[in-house]
Parts: sequence; C-alpha cells; structure tokens
Amino acid sequence: MLLPLSLAALLSVIDVHGDGRCPAPAEVEAALQALGTGGSGSSRYVAQISELSKGLELTLRSAEGELIASREVRTRADCAQRATAVAVVLAAWEAGLASAPQQAAVLPPLP
Repeated sequence: MLLPLSLAALLSVIDVHGDGRCPAPAEVEAALQALGTGGSGSSRYVAQISELSKGLELTLRSAEGELIASREVRTRADCAQRATAVAVVLAAWEAGLASAPQQAAVLPPLP
C-alpha cells in the first residue's frame, strides 16, 4: 500500500552558492524558505549564482555535479528582488524535478 507523501517530503534541499553579493546566497535561501521550498536533510542540488554585467547566471547541479539546468536572468533590480527572482526560478526547477518520473529499479527475477 502506498501512503501519500506530504509536500514537504517531496521538496528537496538546494544548497545555494554565489560569487557575488547581490543577491547573497543567504538572501536566496531565505527567499526559498519563504516560498516553502525549504527542507531538512542533505542537499540534493547545488545552485550557483554568478553576477553578469546585465543580470545573473543561474546553474543547478545535482549533488554529484551533473548539470541539470542553466539560465541567464537579465535584471537591474535591487538585491531583494533579485533574491526573490532567483528563488522563484530555483523553486520552479525543483518542482519540475520533484514531479519528474523516477527511473524504476530493475530487480532480478524471483527464484
């Protein structure tokens, strides 16, 4: 029998890194928490935020380093608005990953 999972159990943790100060990784993590995408446990994904002359570059990788998604966000908004925009993109990516069908394990035949 399958038991329903809570939404919180489906949400994974994203570890946010950045090489700039606008937004700071802590601001993005706070915005993710505000969106309800926080969680506990070890990180399954790593987000990298890089500042560009006209905005931000976002990348999402698995904990093993596999590139999952990348996007350039053109913005001149203030840091709080940038943090919210980044959090929304990351939450959308995360939701897509959480709803993606998982590959079924192949088990050996029963004896």
